[in-house]
Amino acid sequence: MAQVDWLLQYLPDLKPGKSRVSFLSSGDIDAITIHMFTLSYLWPRSVDGKYLHPVHIVLQKPGSVMDVYNITEILQILEQAWNDPYIGIKMSIFLSLGGNDFLPKFYGISHSTILQTIMKNQNLRENLVKVQHNNNKIEVEFDSNLYVELMKILYCPKAYNYSELSFEEVRQLTIKVPTIKDINQNRNPKLWLPASSVLKSACPNGVSDNWPPVMPTTSCGWKNPFTINLKQHDFVFPFETALCRSQPSDGYINWVSF
Repeated sequence: MAQVDWLLQYLPDLKPGKSRVSFLSSGDIDAITIHMFTLSYLWPRSVDGKYLHPVHIVLQKPGSVMDVYNITEILQILEQAWNDPYIGIKMSIFLSLGGNDFLPKFYGISHSTILQTIMKNQNLRENLVKVQHNNNKIEVEFDSNLYVELMKILYCPKAYNYSELSFEEVRQLTIKVPTIKDINQNRNPKLWLPASSVLKSACPNGVSDNWPPVMPTTSCGWKNPFTINLKQHDFVFPFETALCRSQPSDGYINWVSF
């Protein structure tokens, strides 16, 4: 994210027609989503929507190998293909969905599968993440109910049609497949679809630790607007002053809404 701050800090020094290149010695692919997320709404454009200054990312790999991405060109292609000016923000969030020790890790489910599942489903593509532009501010709203639906689709065994099954039926299939001879034998718990209540309670934290700096503006989780805080170097994030989670005596993890 420091690279993105650098781009924005030196933006006023860019002359017309000049471009910028971000070199990342770590070769971290997460830089792609962070740049897409930020440049899609903060990088200057002409009146016809084209970027005034192309931005390339160079990911330096071991052995002097480098991957080069034209981020602004990628964003414009996506916006034209989907006819959505905010598709860059949405896809960055879709690619950031992930887990940690307390959230679904998507064992056996790749980022590509997650993205394709969302993009092929019109309801998920248009409503899982909603972006609003109000008073020169971008707000992002995440629908926790559709997040649960997405998990149902992703975890549903290929031999079944998710649309014909309830969430609980899909969950049961992930716990114990009917074809297993030993009726007392459950699948590996890592492969279980979490309960819907757990998914909803985890929604405020349902992205990976590489998630761009977006914090909720209210205490009701992802179903309320988020305010984008990039470029605000002195911004104090809620997790710097409050615990992100607590574990009471009952043993369950409680997530703190900021």
